[in-house]
Amino acid sequence: MVNELGPGLESSPRARETAKRESTERRSDVGSLAKNKAAARWSFGAWAALLAVGGWIGLGQAQEPRRGRPADRGGAEAARPASGEEAEVTAAQVIAELNRRRRSRVSAAERARIDNLKTFEYSLEGTEEAQILQEAAVRALKNTAALLYFENYVLLGRDLLEPYLRVYGDRFVARRVIKERRILADGSRRLRVEVGVNVDRLYEDLAEKRFVAKPKVRPIVAVAIEETLDGAPIAQAQARRALERELRANELRVESERLEPIGLGLDLTANPQALRRFRDEAQRANVDVIITGRLRAQSQPDRVVLFDQFFFREGELHLSMIRVDTGEVMRETRRRATANGLDPAAALTALLEAVAQPAAAGLTEGFFTAWGRLMLEQSDFRLAVIGVDETRLASLTHWIRSASPQVEVFVKSFYGDVAVVNVVYPGADADRMIEVIRKSRVPQFRIVQTEEGRFELLAL
Repeated sequence: MVNELGPGLESSPRARETAKRESTERRSDVGSLAKNKAAARWSFGAWAALLAVGGWIGLGQAQEPRRGRPADRGGAEAARPASGEEAEVTAAQVIAELNRRRRSRVSAAERARIDNLKTFEYSLEGTEEAQILQEAAVRALKNTAALLYFENYVLLGRDLLEPYLRVYGDRFVARRVIKERRILADGSRRLRVEVGVNVDRLYEDLAEKRFVAKPKVRPIVAVAIEETLDGAPIAQAQARRALERELRANELRVESERLEPIGLGLDLTANPQALRRFRDEAQRANVDVIITGRLRAQSQPDRVVLFDQFFFREGELHLSMIRVDTGEVMRETRRRATANGLDPAAALTALLEAVAQPAAAGLTEGFFTAWGRLMLEQSDFRLAVIGVDETRLASLTHWIRSASPQVEVFVKSFYGDVAVVNVVYPGADADRMIEVIRKSRVPQFRIVQTEEGRFELLAL
């Protein structure tokens, strides 16, 4: 007989009776549990069937969406401004889009551990520790702001941004950690400092202060030209208006009137201070590109041709196309022509048309393709290059271009020591491009892919 009371214990009639009763109760409990599980399975299956039938009925009763009012449409259609309106970038939009991108880069398990800080490390020298820490914080804030270009944004008022960050930037600095201290021979200090920046708070504040904008598919252009005939200003801005007509004929969105109150009869390339003021006003007026330069026209000797007297004018038009956000020259053109007419006014009009038409063609040929690859998301790859100066950036871009004559490199921005570079690569071959970058000797980088087509390069 099996001992149900455990090994080493003797069976007795009373013990056997107790064990038999407990065994019967256990079988009863197991039977009840089985019945409960079966009922639960039936309940779940019944609810699933009901939900499936209800969903099928709902689908059968679905109606076509209404196409009337904008409020009835969702997503991008509801957010799109009406014709003629200017879309403003709000702080909530910036944070929502950046959070969406960040969530898409990580798994669900990792999301709970994200602390949205961007950390930078610097080795700086100075006489006062507090000054060194302040300088490290400002550099970290500038670099974090520069990374907005890594997304589909641009920074406005960059000349004002650094002073703003020096005064108000402390509230966006999450931590400063001194990792190493050294006293140098001359008594100055060298600190190795780690700075953490609260990205969401900084971006939200920059958007509220209108430091952040989105590049337009069709940028708004303003034209400013210094125009003279024999050293005297040409009346009624005839050269500017002739050029604007030709630019519009080439599909540029020219709206110089937005800046007319501050004066458009200037060659901004000849006066850096005037260019800076003009760029500030252009950003307030939502202008993206400035075309500026000068026309120099001279009268030539009159001639008699077939018994008619003709007046001759000769001139040269020199133009530069400038990005408003950075002040960088995108394109340049120079055109010279000679024209004539039966009177002085006709001769001048003919000259202006003769120089404006080829100048506009030279500035606009392939412009929208280049703009899309430079400012929008129309390249194969986007690189955030962190910790470089102009020399090292030039070395990197030259190295990438050297891989193939078909490689195109566009420096979207360079602010602080962060550059954002867009690359068009044959076959969109990411592995080959990264292999080329890894083979570069000066500088070398630690490369991290943040999402498809986007890479962060940290200079070592």
